[in-house]
Amino acid sequence: WLLWFVILLAAPAGLNVAAVYKTFALNSKALADDGFLSLAGGLATLCNGLGRVGWAAVSDIIGFKPTFVALALTQVAACMLYNTDAVQASRPLFLFLTCAFLACMGGNFAMFPTACANTFGSTDGATIYSVLFTAFGIASIAAVTLTKELQRVVGWTGVFRLFAGMSGAAALLSTLYKPLPPRAVAKAA
Repeated sequence: WLLWFVILLAAPAGLNVAAVYKTFALNSKALADDGFLSLAGGLATLCNGLGRVGWAAVSDIIGFKPTFVALALTQVAACMLYNTDAVQASRPLFLFLTCAFLACMGGNFAMFPTACANTFGSTDGATIYSVLFTAFGIASIAAVTLTKELQRVVGWTGVFRLFAGMSGAAALLSTLYKPLPPRAVAKAA
């Protein structure tokens, strides 16, 4: 269940931005351009796909735990910067951070199947990942619901600070993850 809670805490940041980046940007005169926001959405979607490949490759090289901590801390930084005046006034910064969020979202989706296989073996890992995937579904609903409700009460800064805190908590929680030793994984498969 540790991995399930890590997903639940980490996934909302990227899922939130994927859902509301355009609504968020419309509050800024510098960003409120439909053509630019469509381009940003397209490039961020490309980064989602590239993030799946990139984060998974890094995880294969250095392991799940350090890669996931780096991903979660990237999300913390992006959350803390996203609603700053500098980002609100800069299309390149907004585009960069939106792409970073979606690259991290892709990484969240890509790293957990391997973590499950390394923890439970390839046969059981696939089955367990299907249960873990429910955390993504809950996180998706929670991200949009929390954003809608909290944005009115605490504003965008409060929303992104909440997701920064959740991502930071996911980073800390992920340090408790212990994969099986390679021989045990081979036997479990």
